[in-house]
Amino acid sequence: MIVRKAPVYAGHEKPWPLTFCHEQVLIYDRRVARAGPNPNRDKLELTTREAPVRLKAPLWHFSSRNLNHAVTKAIYVAKLAADTQAPRSAFALALRLPLEFPFAFVKYYVLRRHFLRGVDGFTYGMAGAFSRFIRIAMTLGRRKYPRERAPNVVS
Repeated sequence: MIVRKAPVYAGHEKPWPLTFCHEQVLIYDRRVARAGPNPNRDKLELTTREAPVRLKAPLWHFSSRNLNHAVTKAIYVAKLAADTQAPRSAFALALRLPLEFPFAFVKYYVLRRHFLRGVDGFTYGMAGAFSRFIRIAMTLGRRKYPRERAPNVVS
C-alpha cells in the first residue's frame, strides 16, 4: 500500500497543518516486494505490475524522539552509507561537501516547509542539513581511509 507520510516533530502529537508529505510504499506483501540490497535505503523492489493500493489517511511519521536522537541517527545513517555505498568520485564528493549543507537546509527549511514550525522547524531543518553533510563527509573520508585503515569515528 502506498502511504502518505507526514513527519511529526519530537514532543508533538500530530503534524503541523501544511506539513510536507511524501508518498512511499510501506505496507506490502513479501511475495511481490522486497527491500533492496542497500541497508541504507527504504526503497522496495516490486515484482508485480499491479499498481499499489493507496491508503486514504496519512501516516504520521515519528522519525526521532528528540534532537539528540535525530543527530545520533544522522551519524549512524551516514556511517552506514559510507560503509555500503559504491565508491564515488572523490572530486565530485569534494565539490559537494561545501554546498551540501546550505542546499539541504534550503530544501528542508523552505521547500519542505519546516519554517512553519518556528524554532522547532529551524532546528530540525539544520539537523536534516547536517545529516546530508555528514553523509558526504564520511563517504569522502572512506575514500581517503579505506575500511581496513579507517579511524573508528562512530561506534
